[in-house]
Amino acid sequence: MTRNDLKGLQLSVNLDSNMSHLKIATNLFLEKLEMSRLISFLEDGYKGVFQNTFTPGLIKTNNIDFTNGRVEQDIDSENNQVLKIQPIQGIDLDGNFLKSNSILKFNIPSINTWYWIKVSYISSNVEKGTFSIDSSGMLIGNEESELMSIFRQVPNFPTKIKFLNSVNNPQEYEVLEVINNQNAKLNGISFVEEEGLKLKIVGTFTPGVIIPESDKYPFNFDSVKIDFVEELELNEQPNSLEGKEFFLARLKILDRQLIIQDKRLEYVNFINSPIKQDDENVLIGIESVRYTPTSTTNINNIVDVSWCMRSDNWAIDSSKNIVTIFGSSQGGRFKSVLDFTDGDFNGWRVYTSNGNYSRVISSIRMGNAINLLVDVLDVNNYSLNGGNTFIEQTILITPDFDFIELEFTDPLFNKNRVTKFVPINTDRLSQELIVSDFPLCKYIMRYRYSGRGIFTDYKTILSDELHGYYNEESFKINGTLKPSGLTRVRYDTTDVTGFITLNAYKDSFYYLRQRIDINIEQVEKVLFGISSNYINLTPHVSTVYQVIDNDTFRSSSNNMLFINLSKTEDVVQNGSRFTIIIDKETLLGNTQISVVSDFNITTGDGTIHKIISSRDSQYANINEQDLQIDFIYDGLEWNSIQNYRLDPGNELRLFSGSMLDYFDETGKGLFGGWKGYAISNGQNGTKDLSSLNKLEVGSTTNYLVAYCTKI
Repeated sequence: MTRNDLKGLQLSVNLDSNMSHLKIATNLFLEKLEMSRLISFLEDGYKGVFQNTFTPGLIKTNNIDFTNGRVEQDIDSENNQVLKIQPIQGIDLDGNFLKSNSILKFNIPSINTWYWIKVSYISSNVEKGTFSIDSSGMLIGNEESELMSIFRQVPNFPTKIKFLNSVNNPQEYEVLEVINNQNAKLNGISFVEEEGLKLKIVGTFTPGVIIPESDKYPFNFDSVKIDFVEELELNEQPNSLEGKEFFLARLKILDRQLIIQDKRLEYVNFINSPIKQDDENVLIGIESVRYTPTSTTNINNIVDVSWCMRSDNWAIDSSKNIVTIFGSSQGGRFKSVLDFTDGDFNGWRVYTSNGNYSRVISSIRMGNAINLLVDVLDVNNYSLNGGNTFIEQTILITPDFDFIELEFTDPLFNKNRVTKFVPINTDRLSQELIVSDFPLCKYIMRYRYSGRGIFTDYKTILSDELHGYYNEESFKINGTLKPSGLTRVRYDTTDVTGFITLNAYKDSFYYLRQRIDINIEQVEKVLFGISSNYINLTPHVSTVYQVIDNDTFRSSSNNMLFINLSKTEDVVQNGSRFTIIIDKETLLGNTQISVVSDFNITTGDGTIHKIISSRDSQYANINEQDLQIDFIYDGLEWNSIQNYRLDPGNELRLFSGSMLDYFDETGKGLFGGWKGYAISNGQNGTKDLSSLNKLEVGSTTNYLVAYCTKI
């Protein structure tokens, strides 16, 4: 620029430590040095911001149809097969914008070799549009051209242009007249008709000055460079510059058929970007309610919940980005693909077992299958050898979030509220819930999603009045479904009193104590002979329920007693069972009872399954509950399972609050989880730690801190 070009302009430069900018005013000279600094200021600004707020890659918009840089097969004007690359948008590690506004087309490599298509940033001075010129110098552009915004015409300093790919019109030409965005008149001595031209603009410089070729073209645009890289190792990605070069596809011609595998796996992720509020999950629902295993007191039930579709029966079409799941797929309210409605999974994720996922663009049921068109389909998530064979795995179709939080609430006892925070690609949750009332109680379930530490609003699950869930009576004692006699419970979630029904287990400790209390016939006491130290229990002969109480020890003078469980083949079978109850008032003293099999009278030994000692009796007495030990035959051996665990003695815990709310006058625990503990005051067998206990001012029973001992 000359001073005459900037008549009346004045410029000053203001710099500070955080941001630089160019202040333009009248009567100041601008040339290359000043404009270069302006460019530097701009780049330092926006690139610095970008580099600290994102990871590089292709840009994914909120539009779930991810066409950015997709490689597809196409036909050219002469009916030849070609490759088509959709318009590209991305940002590299340096903050450069990768951008191609139009579809790019390439010939298909003819060699029977795997190629990877790679994109990177490049600067271009080629203007948008494709042009033709006639013999009179009339320039005609296609629908992309924007001549009115990029050309100056006479009498102003006219724009000069040069054709990038012309054979017959190689000169620089001035623009005489701009008619509209697609038409302009050029100045020249002679023109030759030509089509398919690309052009760039020549800068307007001081007359008479010789300008180097490299400086002639002032307009540089963000563009892309496409490379075809031959694969050297089978299914191994070629080398690339991390954060600057991104792969779009892997392709090969096999038996005259073009195979295209999507490799658009690097995306721009902006830090702390908000998450969307999701519509209703049409799938989430209760799958079953089961009893807890026999190794527990059976006061809880297990509720199985799923929020995603799981499929072991699937297929992929890597060239069309389609994942197909078949009829046996199920999850939550959907018991098969027949419960699915077109579009239910739009915008959801398809997870593979390695934790990677694609987003669903469209979901359509085709008979007994669902076709999922996904944004990206990386064949390596489904195959270890590039698609020759496939991994046996369960794939999951989930909502488009990172986590789900489930909330279970007992409306009768609001304190019974349970929440679980689970990764979204977990196939289901098996949650134990307490049966708070007998013979049954009900729970309400809600859910919400999370991503990047941000939560959506809670929603109540939809009703399931079509299928419902399997209830407790549908399962064997080992938790597996019965072969027949299955029962489903349908539910309406508008019921504010709860819609997940939990039934108390008929053999739960609660009911067992009731049976013992009324002394029903199927319960009998364990009684040894005066001089005998053992008894035999035989399935189908002896009573299932055996009670050990103080009468057991008054009947024998021995302190080593044995209960022998028969293994005689004609009476014992898989599933045979005995249950031994230790009365809570029983004190074994120094007596020990061993439950065995294959007892030898002569040697006085056998295969020991459980030793019952005074510790067991003490636990029952402290916790004021009868103890239950189940012995179940598995076809080869007797196995013992008990409803309690002996905790270590003398364990210390800290207590804070009013002692009289939880302990008796001696300091022995009664309520609120303090049963089995006592204030460490020298009573109830505890050490006296009173000097360490801190009382609130003016109180002798309200503790700021008090030590409690496990007794």
